[in-house]
Amino acid sequence: MTPSSAITALDRQLRKHGHDALLRRQAWVGTVRTSANLPVRICLRGYRPDEVTGGIVQGDSEVVISPTELGASAWPDGAGELPRQGDVIISGSRSLAVIAVDPRYIGGELVRINLQVRG
Repeated sequence: MTPSSAITALDRQLRKHGHDALLRRQAWVGTVRTSANLPVRICLRGYRPDEVTGGIVQGDSEVVISPTELGASAWPDGAGELPRQGDVIISGSRSLAVIAVDPRYIGGELVRINLQVRG
């Protein structure tokens, strides 16, 4: 599988089975809190009981996003910047804090981003 075919397949699955959400990064500029928002298509699922180990706790979820949307935007500090701990996924009425980021690569090219979220 090539990086481009992996991304194409992920994008197709997210369009078919995912839903719209926002990736949000908040920062303080002096005394003003700012937010950078990026619309993303996500797949959200709870962890199975056998996956609840180490830093994963009951109630955590996994979010999968594609690098396509990150690469097409300047969110928030440059095209392709990965989400990081402390960012937030807004999914419907839920606000999910990013706990861990697990980027996946094929041949050195980013093809998928798995996020452990809590909230």
